Amino acid sequence: MNNTLLARTFVLKDKDLKQTLKHFYGDENPIISKHQESMLWKNISSKMGDKKLKEYFAIGYKLDVEIFSQLERFLMDLSLSISLYENITDYINEIPLMDKANRKSIGEIPFWEFDRIPFIYAHAFLDAIIKISNTIAVMSEEKKTPYIPIETRGKLIRIKEEFDKDFPKVRDIRNSWQHIEDRMRGKGRSEKKLNTKLLVLSTFIGNELTYTIVDGSVHSIPITIESFEKAKSYVSKAINAFEWIEGTE
Repeated sequence: MNNTLLARTFVLKDKDLKQTLKHFYGDENPIISKHQESMLWKNISSKMGDKKLKEYFAIGYKLDVEIFSQLERFLMDLSLSISLYENITDYINEIPLMDKANRKSIGEIPFWEFDRIPFIYAHAFLDAIIKISNTIAVMSEEKKTPYIPIETRGKLIRIKEEFDKDFPKVRDIRNSWQHIEDRMRGKGRSEKKLNTKLLVLSTFIGNELTYTIVDGSVHSIPITIESFEKAKSYVSKAINAFEWIEGTE
């Protein structure tokens, strides 16, 4: 399914709709030509009723505009942040060592502050990863998205579990960033003292943004094209977990 959804209207398939399709076409996933499209909607409407059909359109539109459009935006944020991070890192690394030692500024930015720019883009990358993770999590929770079919929800739960394996402790890393004023004082939740001998805050180890998290352990997220591609694959998996009929109201 095309990831660019906003220009189209989609009807979400669920168990009842699949049964209706099988009733008329002998197949839950019939191949319908453009010429047959009007007959498809007429048949579905006659079997399920206009009100029910409009509900399916409404659910499809809700997912399209409110969830998938946001997933796409977060993916664009992720793409932009990794591009800016790599460009600025390459630029800094290409400055000769002696030039770095003697250089006081780059344009109007003091050199020691310029060197912090990759951290800004790395944290933007982390933020976009978290937003993608949270959106998939919301889609997998029945209380928050009750209109998603059970079969689809099962797929989304597995996708979320795979995401967490590929990006372990990413929420804890983000939380330490968001509460860095506590971590730098050696504090965890509710002012509890961190059980750690090594305090690491907003540090790069290679291309990995690294933090001491709330349990006192140290964890990182790679700020790399590979991480971007992984996150991109999960956005695609989440969208493709749904079954649709394309059409117009």
